[in-house]
Amino acid sequence: MAQISENTIELVRTSADIVDVISGYMELKKKGRNFFGLCPFHGEKTPSFSVNQEKQIYKCFGCGTGGGVINFIMEIEALSFIDAIKKLAEKYGIKIETSQQDTRTKNLKEQLMEINQISADYYHEQLFISKNQHILEYLKKRHFDEDIIKSFKLGFSDKDSSQLLKFLQQKKFSAEAMKKSGLFNDSDRGYYDRFYSRLIFPINDVHSNVIAFAGRSLDKNNQAKYINSIETPIYNKSKVFYGLDLTKKNILSEKYAILVEGYFDLMRLYQHGITNALAISGTAFTDMHASIIKQYSTNIMIAFDGDIAGKKAAIRTGYTLLKNSINPKIISIPDNLDPDDWVQNQGADTFLDSVKNATPIINFHYNYQTSTENQPINEFITDSINEITLIKDPIFKEITAKNLSEIVNVNEEKVIAAVNAKAFKKNQFKKDTSTKQESNISDNNPNILLEDDFIRLCLSKDYSIRKLIFDHMQKDWLQSKNHKAIYDMIYIHLNSENEMPIDVLTNNMSDNNIRNKFTDLVLNLDNMEPTKTMVLDCLIQLEKRILKKQLSKLKINLKSNQESDISNIIKQITTTEIVIKELASKYQNIDAK
Repeated sequence: MAQISENTIELVRTSADIVDVISGYMELKKKGRNFFGLCPFHGEKTPSFSVNQEKQIYKCFGCGTGGGVINFIMEIEALSFIDAIKKLAEKYGIKIETSQQDTRTKNLKEQLMEINQISADYYHEQLFISKNQHILEYLKKRHFDEDIIKSFKLGFSDKDSSQLLKFLQQKKFSAEAMKKSGLFNDSDRGYYDRFYSRLIFPINDVHSNVIAFAGRSLDKNNQAKYINSIETPIYNKSKVFYGLDLTKKNILSEKYAILVEGYFDLMRLYQHGITNALAISGTAFTDMHASIIKQYSTNIMIAFDGDIAGKKAAIRTGYTLLKNSINPKIISIPDNLDPDDWVQNQGADTFLDSVKNATPIINFHYNYQTSTENQPINEFITDSINEITLIKDPIFKEITAKNLSEIVNVNEEKVIAAVNAKAFKKNQFKKDTSTKQESNISDNNPNILLEDDFIRLCLSKDYSIRKLIFDHMQKDWLQSKNHKAIYDMIYIHLNSENEMPIDVLTNNMSDNNIRNKFTDLVLNLDNMEPTKTMVLDCLIQLEKRILKKQLSKLKINLKSNQESDISNIIKQITTTEIVIKELASKYQNIDAK
């Protein structure tokens, strides 16, 4: 299969000036060494979007997004990496060279991407052949037109699914890739299509790469109406929204998103011109979903089914959003209807009117609990305070507490005091901060600040400093997932006399959190003048930290151990304490060489 050559990609990288490219989308004004403008990725009145021409990176200090010129095109145009390269190549008059890559030389993720794309094309073609016309008729009876069917690339897997399997086998994908694709189930008679006899919904990432599938049975007797792809190396259901690749530009421009549950719900809204929606991809809404949706908007309108289960799910989802400092409102869907039915029957205007009148989460919860559930108001207050306590942002937490006090007509100070008391009680039982997830660790945490400084030292222009790190650093001394990932990417360049290729590294970072952290560190490089002493001091602190952690575990083991390994554990403790005491002299000897 042909792919864009590395020479072309490198030529695009070196030719595309980040200020020139971004100026085509927004107004930039130079202030000092950087250019500033209003961020195109979130609404703001004061420019916080910074572009550094020397380093060829951008960073928004408002929403946190950052990257290189290719990342910018991918985000602003909702393009894949390859399509972004093509767009920039066209702008700068660069001829695209292609090269052939044998399937067997591709890594697992590349193979899975290609398997899914081939399968999506196959399923889509099957939908339009004569023997499957009844499936197409089903969609048309539901008033979905052919344009929308093609936009979302719906497909069908008929009972004879062996053709897809044979076709993929001819492509000589690895056995591991075929197995891990999740497309096939194993039986005594061999592999068969997991989605056979189902209407197929391809699930894309934000760059329109097919990463998974959902299959809907049209047989009323089938208890499993929907089945979804298993999680694979390219698909994590908690990190994906259905349709976001098609709607993210409009979510950014409209400055709010409509969150629905179903595939058909999203398609119905899209067909009626409501193109700033997204759907949960066959799973419960999580904190991970919230962190992703926050990159596009902090104003979310929840439009779940109008039955009791839908209302309860909307309340749970609303509080998950609220916890992550996102402003959720809930659209009142008529009883026992879903957005698909409602918009089909009443039209887009009625739905959009309900969007304008959407109810804030606390108010919706109050109305539901005191009317539908007949819950006493004191129980509602307790439940709400428990949810408010989980909100991470202190200002957002206080605003929400004030809102609750207005709803229940209780003194504002008393509600805020109750929230603070609940939070204090909860904090007393928190586990050691070392067990916290990356997302919960503050950027002001001393451990994070230490690792920030370490990465900045790695980016030094002085080769002798980078070489010193290359020779003496061990990756397992780092605790932060993001910093480990960055170190993995820059490690090979530490031993090169050429300067660190900041723009290349940035454009190659596909994970938003890692790229945003990296651009943060790069933009602060000018505030640091690295020296050999600083490197040695940083290495001492990193190694001492990991040794102290090991020592702490050994002492815990000693207390809990009966008899068998006591002497061995004491010996390890003694050895570790000696190593910690001699760290300074160890690094002094390095400095003397």
